[in-house]
Amino acid sequence: MIANKKYQSKLRTLVLSGLLAVASAFGGCADIKPKPFVKADAYYDTRGKPTSSLVANISDLPLGTNFFGFADFERDPVNGDIKPPYSEMKISKKLENGLGVALEYDRDFNVPEGIVRKGFIYEPDVSKFIKDAFIGINFYPLSNPDKGSQIGVYGKKDFNNKDMYVEGFLDYDFDTNKVVSEVQFGKKLKDKLYGVIEGRYNGYSDENFGVGIGLEYNF
Repeated sequence: MIANKKYQSKLRTLVLSGLLAVASAFGGCADIKPKPFVKADAYYDTRGKPTSSLVANISDLPLGTNFFGFADFERDPVNGDIKPPYSEMKISKKLENGLGVALEYDRDFNVPEGIVRKGFIYEPDVSKFIKDAFIGINFYPLSNPDKGSQIGVYGKKDFNNKDMYVEGFLDYDFDTNKVVSEVQFGKKLKDKLYGVIEGRYNGYSDENFGVGIGLEYNF
């Protein structure tokens, strides 16, 4: 156990050093952030679990902070009841060159308590290399209660003047050695309505893989 903790500590230091090195490499890049948005999704999941979600990103809050959050709802396929949601909310502030600090609250409302994660974000300006794209990295070395460190990547790429897009994320938990990831493709149907298909992997689920097919509305 002691050796395992020492290994995790070294790995955290290595990852953080890597993030800082990448930030230095992009020293000349301008600050970039995703535009504010609110959207709602409804899916049929191939694992027999109809789901829906509400997602919001709000920029330029007091002290130059940014809010991102979502809530996922799942309908019980047997009795049709909506289960308590899983939600994440993040407040972040970028300092220079896309590097910043973040505070995140994760909560599965099926369990008694949530998790507060503290760490760093890195959101470089990739527009010089990839048009209409956004990429970010989360690194949370601290959590309360102690659930270990977490690192994640996320991003989005628009096509044909936002007629189509691909977006996704991948989170890795060091202590449990588990991954949660989603990749979604969206196609505009009319105005603010999109048809979406989403590949899903949850290392904590009994059925790891699933596909969500549904609709998304952007407010």
